[in-house]
Amino acid sequence: MNQTQTSTGDSSAPASAALAAGRIAEIGDGSVVLAIPGTDYRLRLGLAAGARAPAVGAKALGRIRLVARRIDPAPSGGRYIEPVEGPPRRVQGRVRAIDEVNNEIVVHAGVPVCARVGDARQRAGQFAPDQIVSFDVERGAVFEPA
Repeated sequence: MNQTQTSTGDSSAPASAALAAGRIAEIGDGSVVLAIPGTDYRLRLGLAAGARAPAVGAKALGRIRLVARRIDPAPSGGRYIEPVEGPPRRVQGRVRAIDEVNNEIVVHAGVPVCARVGDARQRAGQFAPDQIVSFDVERGAVFEPA
């Protein structure tokens, strides 16, 4: 995505910025392992309610949705998801879209993730486009096929 999007009422703007592309490496008990091309990432994610997982080896396009515990501005740094294999526990990257209505931000962290602000003292609108942010992730990150 070349343009940062901000939304105060249309949740589709951040959603379009949040599409992640990968391949389904594994399918487990209500979860998938999403392998991100060009990286070593193999993210274990729950499957969104009502969603059907693509076949193992199939290309997958969708949203990685998670809840950020507390979002901190980072003065500098790169984009990453920790750990490289398994469920995401820590994310750092640039804000690409803001959805104030749903209190979510889209962060490009090597792959786009849609992060709901989980700390009641924070709001999505307090973050700026292109700002580098870092946060821990609550358990329960999911993949929502597009």
